[in-house]
Amino acid sequence: MKIGRIFSFVCLLAVIALQYGQLSSQQSPRGGADSSPGQAQQLQAAINVPNFGFTNIVADAFFLSFLQYFGNDEERELTGYGLSPLFFENVLQRDPFFVDIYDYLFTSVSLYAGQPETTVSILNTALESMAPNAPERSYLVWRNKALDELLLLNDTEAAISSLETAADWADQATASDTLAPRVAEASRQLVGTLQTNPDSRIARALAWSGVIARAVDDQARQLAIEKVEGFGGRVTIREDGAVEVFLPAE
Repeated sequence: MKIGRIFSFVCLLAVIALQYGQLSSQQSPRGGADSSPGQAQQLQAAINVPNFGFTNIVADAFFLSFLQYFGNDEERELTGYGLSPLFFENVLQRDPFFVDIYDYLFTSVSLYAGQPETTVSILNTALESMAPNAPERSYLVWRNKALDELLLLNDTEAAISSLETAADWADQATASDTLAPRVAEASRQLVGTLQTNPDSRIARALAWSGVIARAVDDQARQLAIEKVEGFGGRVTIREDGAVEVFLPAE
C-alpha cells in the first residue's frame, strides 16, 4: 500500500470524525430539531466524500458515528432522531450489503424519527444491489421492508409482495443458514393470514412479535410488546431472558 494512499485514508477518517464532532456540538440543548440545515448539510456533503478505495471501512466509520448518536439517550430525548436517515445514506450508499444495520434503520428512522416512507425509500435503493445470497441473509431486508409497509404505512398489498419475496429469497439460502427456513415459513404464514383477512389482528401481532425478536434497544422492544398486547396478544419473558409471544384469537 502506498504511503500517499494511507495518508489519504487517515485524512478521510479525520474528516468524518470532525464532521460528527461538529454535529454533536451544534445540537440544541433545549429540544430544537437536530436536523437543522447546517447539520444536515454536513452529513449530506459527507455522502460525496471520496473513499480512496476504503469503501467498507468508511461505511463502518459512519456506522460507529451513528451508534454514538443513536446511543446518546439524553440528547435524543431533547433533539430527536432527525439526522438518522442521513447517517444511513452515508453507510448504505457505500455498503448496502451491511445487513446487520437494517434493524437500526427500522428502529431509528421508522419508529423514532417517524419516517417509515424514508426507510422504504432507502431500502428500495439498497435492494437494487442485492440478490438471493448476495449478501448472505439478504431476505431479512425484504422482511424489514414488509414490517414498515404493514405496521407503519398500512400498505397491506406492498407488505404481501415484500413478504413473498423474502420467502422466495430465504428458500434460496445456503443449507447452513438455519434461520432461512424459519423466515420463509413465518413470511408465508403472515401472507396467508393477510390474504384471508387484510385487517387481521393476528397478522399485526405476529409482525410486531418479529420486532420484539430483533429490536436493537429496550425502548423499541417495549413498544413492540405494547403493540402485541394492544392487539390482544400476550408476551412473557422467561427467566433465561427468552421472549414468548402468544397470539390473540381472531
